[in-house]
Amino acid sequence: ASPTGHFWQMLAKFQYSVKSSLNLFLGTPVTIFTSTPLSPIYVLEGQNLTLRWTYTLDGTVGFAQFFNASCSGPNAAIGRRFGPGVITMQPKYQGRFTGHVTNTRAELTIISAQRSDQSTYKISVFPTGSGSLVHQVDVFVQCKCCLVLPCVTFA
Repeated sequence: ASPTGHFWQMLAKFQYSVKSSLNLFLGTPVTIFTSTPLSPIYVLEGQNLTLRWTYTLDGTVGFAQFFNASCSGPNAAIGRRFGPGVITMQPKYQGRFTGHVTNTRAELTIISAQRSDQSTYKISVFPTGSGSLVHQVDVFVQCKCCLVLPCVTFA
């Protein structure tokens, strides 16, 4: 990892530590991610990929939404939901993407990844209390390559 990347990882851990300490000290919930998917993340074409976020919320899930951050306009929204449960996918993504959100975890699954799925995916979670969560992940779909070796006959 680069020194800059290491700095941001350490800063994120420090921020999480401070917020967690405040939560314990004040006894009030703090809206914060407790884990996020690696970014970038790689998937082999044809395989399923599940992006998983865990978090603590001040309250419960009020609204959650997944986006394709590489798109703009109406094609950007992948799916959304008010409250916890199964994410309602936009028609373009139905059948190939699934999503679920609870008060502690959110998941977006790409079923049988295609090269066209290579993109930046974004989640937004808005609790019924204070704060909000936003995170994005770069997904790279690697081509299935076939290696054909010449046939060699030994005498």
